[in-house]
Amino acid sequence: MTSSSRVKSSVKIRSPKPFSSPGSECTFSRRTEVGQSTVEFALVLPLAVLLLTGALFALVEVRDRVLVVHAARAAARVAASSDDRGAIEDAGRRAAPQLAGERLTFEVRGERKVGSLVGVVARYERNRSSGFTSLFGLGREISALVMLPAEVAD
Repeated sequence: MTSSSRVKSSVKIRSPKPFSSPGSECTFSRRTEVGQSTVEFALVLPLAVLLLTGALFALVEVRDRVLVVHAARAAARVAASSDDRGAIEDAGRRAAPQLAGERLTFEVRGERKVGSLVGVVARYERNRSSGFTSLFGLGREISALVMLPAEVAD
């Protein structure tokens, strides 16, 4: 037999262990290492779930705020050129169909005169206040004001 064909059946590698004296054996078994990983997982899991839930609530909050601003902008475009209240509300609701229509309201500010600004306040009433909204000081209502120059036909 050549030396290259000989393979040792078991190889023991000793790694330095912290806080151990030279020549001491490690008394940990594979079973206790698995138990340690289970405990670590059990400690980290609630924190990870809390962070993911908070991120989800933050994304929903940002989405709702963007939609309310978008609805106010669309309603203000119509309000700048028309006094029709129904058309103003329809334009705002079509711009944000993801928001519940009955909880989205519009208020027109200003008059359509030459050189004046016409504004629309869009308000969205949340369904209910959750723990995260009260935790971060978020109210039950999201509102946005958009002002545009009035377009008066001659």
